[in-house]
Amino acid sequence: MAESTFRILLLGDVHFGESYRRSAKILAQRGYEGGLEHLSRFTEAADRVIANLETPLVDPDEHASPMAEVRSYLHWGDPEWTIATLKGLGVDAVSLANNHTLDRDVSGFLATLDVLAERNLPYIGAGRTRSEADEPFVIDLPAEVGGGRISLQASYSYQRSKDEFHFYAGEDSPGCAAVSPRRASRMTLPDVGPDALHVAFPHWGPTYRWRNERQVQTAEALIGSGYDLIVGHGAHCLQELERIDGAWVLYGIGNGHFQAPGRYARAADETGILPLSLWTMLEVTADGEGSRRVRLRLYPVKADNRETDFTPGPASPEQFDRVYDELRRRLEDSAGDSANPGIDADHDDLGHHLVVEAGVWPPNGRLSLS
Repeated sequence: MAESTFRILLLGDVHFGESYRRSAKILAQRGYEGGLEHLSRFTEAADRVIANLETPLVDPDEHASPMAEVRSYLHWGDPEWTIATLKGLGVDAVSLANNHTLDRDVSGFLATLDVLAERNLPYIGAGRTRSEADEPFVIDLPAEVGGGRISLQASYSYQRSKDEFHFYAGEDSPGCAAVSPRRASRMTLPDVGPDALHVAFPHWGPTYRWRNERQVQTAEALIGSGYDLIVGHGAHCLQELERIDGAWVLYGIGNGHFQAPGRYARAADETGILPLSLWTMLEVTADGEGSRRVRLRLYPVKADNRETDFTPGPASPEQFDRVYDELRRRLEDSAGDSANPGIDADHDDLGHHLVVEAGVWPPNGRLSLS
């Protein structure tokens, strides 16, 4: 493109499927790079890539799970192959703030932190203490797009039932960064400098469903605390978009590369969800007037591995039209019939996608739709 643009690819859940019987067989047959041909085009087109790593990286025989009696799905991932494949894709950082990070107990969690540090793959959203878990991933933008910094902070929705398994970091104890409506209302933005765009990257909400009221309440609190943009994940499918006080909220971008069979057909019948994810490109472009233009390009991709042979890729034209119509309709319903939906359709070398104009980012100022 003629103008200078910096692109950050944000991906939802990533897990290569070692802990699922069918997925493990496919993984053994074609290796860790199998099924990545579409995703690799997106990572190559991005300047930075951040993904939600939905698994501890351990040998499961060395780290038993305390949740074996209460959880049907307990993850584990091969440390060496997972990290090598992520780095080969160009992933710059992973979020560990999710409901599977502690699947192999605190010992497995700490082992995961150790191996990520040893292999120089930064992590966010979790740590050995609350202060470490709250640390963002900071991206310094080049002068060609106007400079500044993007601060990406990850968190996992607080659930009291997870306290028994030590999911959340304390002042001196390891775990995930927690978020809830109450906690979000008391949050302070990371001190990363005056010219920063603050992006929240929460793992929240119900699986295989549209967003719920608790997500809305948490989003309102995060925006009230100063976040400029929210890009959520956790449902294994896309969820609504909404504007809150002028700031955009993507409640769910679905999966990045999640190699589990999934439950899409049944969920679609029960909840009306779409079996699709959104590979999300956050773009920053200099506007020629001293400010920066921020937009999101949302590429619908097929998430149902039973239909894609475990190779997620671009949605069909019919699926794209359905996503476009459904997200616009839900946005209009939440904002009122007279509101400008703010979602357009476009096409580029990566495929058909939705465009969301997030706003103008002035020097040392907050993102604004004006």
